[in-house]
Order: sequence, then structure tokens, then C-alpha cells
Amino acid sequence: MYRLMFSKYGFSLESPQCRDNSDRAFGVLVRIAGRRMSEGWHAGEDSEAVIMSIWALVHGWAGLLNDELVPEELGSIGERWPEMIRRFLA
Repeated sequence: MYRLMFSKYGFSLESPQCRDNSDRAFGVLVRIAGRRMSEGWHAGEDSEAVIMSIWALVHGWAGLLNDELVPEELGSIGERWPEMIRRFLA
């Protein structure tokens, strides 16, 4: 499903429905990050850079897991991605 949604075969920013869903999902990230930054998390940093870093981390990690590209030597790290995200967001 992820591959279909985030590829040229399933997702088109030309589609009003896809654009609306994309904007709504990205808006959640922007609101949450903005709220946390106003509380002091990554205070003083460029909010766009922080938001895009989170977006890239989540989508990059999903792509690696989906394509089974996580190196074997990392063991079960694929199952620990929520922990990795919490560390990144700390």
C-alpha cells in the first residue's frame, strides 16, 4: 500500500482528492511540530527544516522497511522504529 500511495502509479498531486489528503496529513505534522516548538522543542531552529527532516525520516524509513533494505547486521532494528523516532524527536 505504501509503495502504491507514494509512487507515480498511485499518487498524483494533480488529483484534488490526493492533494487534499496530502495537505491534511502534512498539516497534522506542521501543527504538532509547531506546537512542540512553541513549547521549547528545537527552539530557535528553522521550523521548515525541522518539519521536512521529520517528513523525510518517516518516509525514508518506511521505504527502507518496505523494500527490505535495512542491513542484516542491524538485526531487529526494523521492529524498533518507534523507539528510533522517539529518540529523533526528543
